[in-house]
Amino acid sequence: MLCLALRKVRGLEKGFTLIELLVVISVVAIVAAMLLPVFVTARAQAKQASCVSNLRQISYAYSMYLGDYSDFYPDNDYGANLWLVEPYLHQRKIKRDISQTHALTVWLCPAADKDMYYWCHDSHWASIASPPPWGAPGSAAKVFNSYVVNNAITNNGRGMPNLVRRPSKTVLFAEGCRQPKRLGGEYGTAPTAVHPHRPDRRGDVIGWCSHVNPGSTSLLHPWHNGGANFMYVDLHVSFLHKPPPIEDGWLP
Repeated sequence: MLCLALRKVRGLEKGFTLIELLVVISVVAIVAAMLLPVFVTARAQAKQASCVSNLRQISYAYSMYLGDYSDFYPDNDYGANLWLVEPYLHQRKIKRDISQTHALTVWLCPAADKDMYYWCHDSHWASIASPPPWGAPGSAAKVFNSYVVNNAITNNGRGMPNLVRRPSKTVLFAEGCRQPKRLGGEYGTAPTAVHPHRPDRRGDVIGWCSHVNPGSTSLLHPWHNGGANFMYVDLHVSFLHKPPPIEDGWLP
């Protein structure tokens, strides 16, 4: 038995033949091809789960804000909600230059473009706060953002959850972008609200963004395998492959 083992060891010292090497390489290539889609899917699912976590953190912040402000939603005009709920999040990151990069925040989906931001300018805040909450008058802040709020529900700070007939079916937050990208433009690359109650903007809600339909100007975006995460008025989060109908899922 020992002699047989020694012969095998000596046989290995001679190395592999060309046929054996080709067989091994083929097997490795087949296994890699089988595992690669699994890794890609796992990575996509991890980003989707992280997005759900972001929305849940935002839901907790909104819940605490509602408790402190007589059950009124924070004003979302000119991105005010990004700042009004900040005391409950402490997650805000500011871009003062387009070329700068920062760690991702709770307001930016990990599957979204890393340079998405909403541009808050002090002139937008004239009727809300002076000086603006991010600094001196005349300054601007570019806030990472890829989640948009349903303005038909929040109504610029005048809406309340108890005015919604079906809180478990009505969208409060969705994933979004702006098309075309306005790098350095007046509003940045991401919106802060959708307007399903306005007939001239209803197309923004029905379709997905231009990454799927080149002719669309939609504010919603399917970042995750052709779908997106939605947070509802009752603050639960669900994944959908298409946006809910306007009359059924967006109006109070």
